[in-house]
Amino acid sequence: MKVATVRYTFGRGLDNQYNKAPSNIKSVNISPCSDNPCIFHHNTTVKVEVTFTAQMNSSSLKAQIYGIVAGIPVSFPMPNPDGCNKSGIACPISQGSEYTYQSVFNVIPSYPD
Repeated sequence: MKVATVRYTFGRGLDNQYNKAPSNIKSVNISPCSDNPCIFHHNTTVKVEVTFTAQMNSSSLKAQIYGIVAGIPVSFPMPNPDGCNKSGIACPISQGSEYTYQSVFNVIPSYPD
Protein backbone atom coordinates (compact mmCIF):
# COMPACT_ATOMS: atom_id res chain seq x y z
CA MET A 1 0.00 0.00 0.00
CA LYS A 2 1.34 3.43 -0.94
CA VAL A 3 0.65 6.43 1.28
CA ALA A 4 0.77 9.97 -0.07
CA THR A 5 1.63 12.75 2.34
CA VAL A 6 0.42 16.34 2.28
CA ARG A 7 2.77 18.58 4.23
CA TYR A 8 2.60 22.27 4.94
CA THR A 9 4.75 24.39 7.15
CA PHE A 10 3.78 27.28 9.37
CA GLY A 11 5.17 29.14 12.31
CA ARG A 12 7.35 31.82 13.72
CA GLY A 13 10.85 31.90 12.31
CA LEU A 14 9.88 30.42 8.95
CA ASP A 15 12.52 31.29 6.38
CA ASN A 16 13.22 30.46 2.75
CA GLN A 17 14.84 27.16 3.68
CA TYR A 18 11.41 25.84 4.72
CA ASN A 19 9.40 27.86 2.22
CA LYS A 20 10.29 25.66 -0.76
CA ALA A 21 7.15 23.78 -1.60
CA PRO A 22 7.35 20.57 -3.62
CA SER A 23 6.51 21.09 -7.29
CA ASN A 24 3.22 19.22 -6.92
CA ILE A 25 1.88 21.81 -4.40
CA LYS A 26 -0.19 24.31 -6.39
CA SER A 27 -1.37 26.57 -3.57
CA VAL A 28 -1.48 26.85 0.21
CA ASN A 29 -4.10 29.06 1.85
CA ILE A 30 -3.94 29.60 5.60
CA SER A 31 -6.44 31.70 7.49
CA PRO A 32 -5.94 33.82 9.49
CA CYS A 33 -2.57 34.67 7.97
CA SER A 34 -1.80 38.03 6.45
CA ASP A 35 2.01 37.76 6.38
CA ASN A 36 4.73 35.24 5.79
CA PRO A 37 5.63 33.71 8.14
CA CYS A 38 2.20 33.08 9.64
CA ILE A 39 2.15 33.73 13.36
CA PHE A 40 -0.65 32.02 15.23
CA HIS A 41 -1.81 32.85 18.72
CA HIS A 42 -2.98 30.41 21.36
CA ASN A 43 -6.72 29.69 21.52
CA THR A 44 -7.33 30.53 17.87
CA THR A 45 -8.65 28.34 15.07
CA VAL A 46 -6.69 28.01 11.83
CA LYS A 47 -8.12 26.93 8.48
CA VAL A 48 -5.77 25.34 5.95
CA GLU A 49 -6.31 24.49 2.29
CA VAL A 50 -3.59 22.82 0.22
CA THR A 51 -4.16 22.24 -3.49
CA PHE A 52 -1.83 19.65 -5.00
CA THR A 53 -1.39 17.30 -7.92
CA ALA A 54 -1.08 13.67 -6.85
CA GLN A 55 2.33 12.25 -7.73
CA MET A 56 1.11 8.65 -7.44
CA ASN A 57 -2.02 6.57 -7.12
CA SER A 58 -2.78 6.08 -3.44
CA SER A 59 -5.53 4.63 -1.31
CA SER A 60 -4.64 6.86 1.65
CA LEU A 61 -3.33 10.32 2.56
CA LYS A 62 -1.54 11.45 5.70
CA ALA A 63 -1.46 15.13 6.70
CA GLN A 64 1.32 16.57 8.84
CA ILE A 65 1.94 19.99 10.40
CA TYR A 66 5.38 21.35 11.16
CA GLY A 67 6.17 24.53 13.01
CA ILE A 68 9.59 26.13 13.11
CA VAL A 69 10.73 26.47 16.72
CA ALA A 70 14.17 28.00 17.32
CA GLY A 71 14.98 27.31 13.66
CA ILE A 72 14.12 23.61 13.89
CA PRO A 73 11.12 21.97 12.18
CA VAL A 74 8.91 20.42 14.86
CA SER A 75 5.98 18.12 14.11
CA PHE A 76 2.69 18.98 15.83
CA PRO A 77 -0.21 16.55 16.24
CA MET A 78 -3.04 16.91 13.75
CA PRO A 79 -6.61 16.60 15.00
CA ASN A 80 -7.33 14.52 11.88
CA PRO A 81 -4.17 13.23 10.16
CA ASP A 82 -6.23 10.99 7.83
CA GLY A 83 -6.29 13.02 4.61
CA CYS A 84 -9.15 10.90 3.26
CA ASN A 85 -11.49 11.63 6.18
CA LYS A 86 -13.38 14.93 6.44
CA SER A 87 -10.78 16.71 4.32
CA GLY A 88 -12.64 17.35 1.08
CA ILE A 89 -10.81 14.44 -0.59
CA ALA A 90 -12.31 11.05 -1.37
CA CYS A 91 -9.69 8.31 -1.63
CA PRO A 92 -8.28 6.65 -3.58
CA ILE A 93 -6.46 9.48 -5.36
CA SER A 94 -5.12 9.22 -8.90
CA GLN A 95 -1.69 10.23 -10.17
CA GLY A 96 -1.85 13.51 -12.11
CA SER A 97 -5.23 14.58 -10.68
CA GLU A 98 -5.60 17.77 -8.65
CA TYR A 99 -7.03 17.76 -5.11
CA THR A 100 -7.64 20.31 -2.37
CA TYR A 101 -7.02 19.16 1.19
CA GLN A 102 -8.96 21.16 3.82
CA SER A 103 -8.48 21.13 7.58
CA VAL A 104 -9.18 23.20 10.65
CA PHE A 105 -7.13 23.00 13.82
CA ASN A 106 -6.91 24.84 17.12
CA VAL A 107 -3.72 26.47 18.34
CA ILE A 108 -3.72 24.97 21.79
CA PRO A 109 -1.89 26.50 24.77
CA SER A 110 0.62 23.63 24.93
CA TYR A 111 2.09 24.72 21.56
CA PRO A 112 5.21 26.84 22.07
CA ASP A 113 5.12 30.64 21.66
